[in-house]
Amino acid sequence: MLALAVTLALASTMLARIARANPDALSARVEELLSAGVEASGAHAAILALGEAGAQALIAVFERSEAARFVRLRALSELQRFESETSARYFEGLVRKAAVDDGRLGELHPARSPLVLRRALEGLVPTARSLSPPPPLALLAPCLEHPDAHVRRLASTLLATLDDRAVEPALTKQLSHERSRMVRASLERGLTGRSALRAAPR
Repeated sequence: MLALAVTLALASTMLARIARANPDALSARVEELLSAGVEASGAHAAILALGEAGAQALIAVFERSEAARFVRLRALSELQRFESETSARYFEGLVRKAAVDDGRLGELHPARSPLVLRRALEGLVPTARSLSPPPPLALLAPCLEHPDAHVRRLASTLLATLDDRAVEPALTKQLSHERSRMVRASLERGLTGRSALRAAPR
């Protein structure tokens, strides 16, 4: 436990110094940490402690198509921890990209990779309701028709959090023909929750 604490402290100090002295080098060092699997022993906390600089470094790592696939995916997972305006808007942008493959991001473009789209939706779930403006229904509704059941489940969870009257018809429509038990359960939870909220005294 002591060794882990020392490792974390050293990682935090090192990253903070790099961020101050040479911000451009920060993403390279973060990529090294993710490549080495150091995040499993607590370096994720050191990256999180950097705030905006840490979020931007993770975005840079994910967008570097030359980086190893597993490293880029780890960067995206680490970005989920921030639950900030920066991370939420980036994830929103990834969901938007899912509609059109613009040739960037290589094999991990959200239009090509359901896994990336899943992580983008997961990153939005904790923050979508607090965003101003929140992600629009028109952006998220197409995800309900995605071939990947996990994408559909996450989309239904996310949509259920939005304060938009058009959400319930969208969820109901999907429920009418959804075959996945997992997704149907998520749709039913979302509709039940919205019904209870509407019926609650104000």
